Amino acid sequence: MDDFNIDITEALNMAARIAQTAIDIQIPVKTGKLKAGIKILVENESLILYSEEDYGAYTEYGTGKYYKGNYGEGWDAGLFAGYVKGEGGIQAQKWSSLPIETETEIALMIEDEINRQVDITIDKAYKEFSI
Repeated sequence: MDDFNIDITEALNMAARIAQTAIDIQIPVKTGKLKAGIKILVENESLILYSEEDYGAYTEYGTGKYYKGNYGEGWDAGLFAGYVKGEGGIQAQKWSSLPIETETEIALMIEDEINRQVDITIDKAYKEFSI
């Protein structure tokens, strides 16, 4: 039997689309440039979010007195709670966080795909050794 490999690329691509939809709802829109420049890619079985606009980090993590260090490194932005106007800086908007329901939906979808592929592999192995 070949090595036991599970390819969850399609499930991850679907997860990226679900995450993109959730973030598109939360992202602040003034001109639409930031929203249009947000992409979620699948890389090494991970979802990677990036912004083509530099100011995406400012709206996500805040500026001035609202900035809490290193643009996300070691800082839990928490969940999106809506937009709050700041004075003397931009308050962190947390638009890149996924709602718990979306995280759960993605996790269950990936788990189902892994289980499906494991079942297929076990069935193949059983058939190979049963002959």
